[in-house]
Amino acid sequence: MILDKEQMFSDGQAVTASAASTNYIDLGAVRDIAIGEPLEVLFVAPEAAQSAGASTLVISLETDSQSSFATKVTLAQSGVIAKSAITAGAELWRPKVPAGVQRYLRAFYTVGVADLTAGTFTAGILLDRAAHAYPPRGDHVDGF
Repeated sequence: MILDKEQMFSDGQAVTASAASTNYIDLGAVRDIAIGEPLEVLFVAPEAAQSAGASTLVISLETDSQSSFATKVTLAQSGVIAKSAITAGAELWRPKVPAGVQRYLRAFYTVGVADLTAGTFTAGILLDRAAHAYPPRGDHVDGF
């Protein structure tokens, strides 16, 4: 799995309340990058989420023709992710970039029920994808 610093929305971004990703991607022109080989966006939690309540998280992939995202369009949205699923190292969501991308692309984190007191998120466009499933370490095939 390869993540490029220039293709990152968040890099260990602390999120306690609903917020946009710290970075957005400027494609330089209004164009649809979803045509051709599918691009995936990876969302992971480097640090476990904590909260005094039963917090939830919904992640959105947004696009706009303006960097202010004043007229943003939601391209894709995760389901509701419970706080208990946001553990250190957890892969939270891996959507393919859908058609309809405009010039700017960002992530948006919507925290529900109760604010988080801790938790970080990393997200970016994957430059490759896992094409092979490897068995867990120590597994072997008899007869070889």
